[in-house]
Amino acid sequence: MINAGTLDTLVDLARQAAEKAGLHLRRLADERLGAEQQLAMLHSYRQDYMLRLQNTIENGVSASNYQNFRRFIDTLDAAILQQNKALAHMEGRIRESQRHWNERQRQLNAYEALATRRQCLVRDRQARAEQRLYDEAAANAYRRHLHPLS
Repeated sequence: MINAGTLDTLVDLARQAAEKAGLHLRRLADERLGAEQQLAMLHSYRQDYMLRLQNTIENGVSASNYQNFRRFIDTLDAAILQQNKALAHMEGRIRESQRHWNERQRQLNAYEALATRRQCLVRDRQARAEQRLYDEAAANAYRRHLHPLS
């Protein structure tokens, strides 16, 4: 059976690895949230500029102003497309990080199960040894009771 100190070290290392993987996953999730907020802001800007363009067209607009609006909206569309790509890439990183964290958790759970099993075996051995001592003491007391002068 594996040494208790070695097993405790393995449990500690596995716990640290799981915590590190969890922190990395949390950072990625926070980054994703920021990217989603940025994407929402870009969509909001685009909607706002589309409304401005519509109002400007209704009130009359020069060709140069119309082109400026269109170029800016095209720039926003490109930024939205780029942000969507960044989010898709981030989702892949998050899935990989989630798999990594799950693996670290499985490893930790396995080591903890081994440690628990080892503790149970040690406790059972101690209980059996203690029971043997009690049984032996009881048998000796019984023999002394049957044969007090022997």
